[in-house]
Amino acid sequence: MKGNEDIKSVIGIDPQEITGAVAPGTAVEGPAVDRQGFEEALVNFQHGACSEGGTLSCKVQESDTTTDGDFADITGAAFVNVAGGALVTSGGYVGRLNLAGRKRYIRVVATLVGVDETALVSALVSLHQARELPVSQVNDLAFDVS
Repeated sequence: MKGNEDIKSVIGIDPQEITGAVAPGTAVEGPAVDRQGFEEALVNFQHGACSEGGTLSCKVQESDTTTDGDFADITGAAFVNVAGGALVTSGGYVGRLNLAGRKRYIRVVATLVGVDETALVSALVSLHQARELPVSQVNDLAFDVS
């Protein structure tokens, strides 16, 4: 068995620059990720420059539907105060989710608090431990080094 047959990677948040606002801030919500058939997920959050004064956070939410208002935060699934108000050039964070018993859809949400502050953000969700193999990928294989 190939090591990647039980992994599916999908965009959690498209790479983009966000501009903050006063609390509760500006939120960027990623698309609903259908995690049906997978037992685990790795959420990779990356950010580029975050201007001084901005507070950047990221969290994961879940829902039984793809309806925006149905999503709720997953307790403990957050990267809190990533930039912390200081000038930060870049960073990367990874969090693991056990999906057993979770709702069908998850999404990543990044929030920037701070008037006129900016931050570059993106996220990737890697679903693992598929119940059925092989998993059909959402993109073509770029390379395969043996």
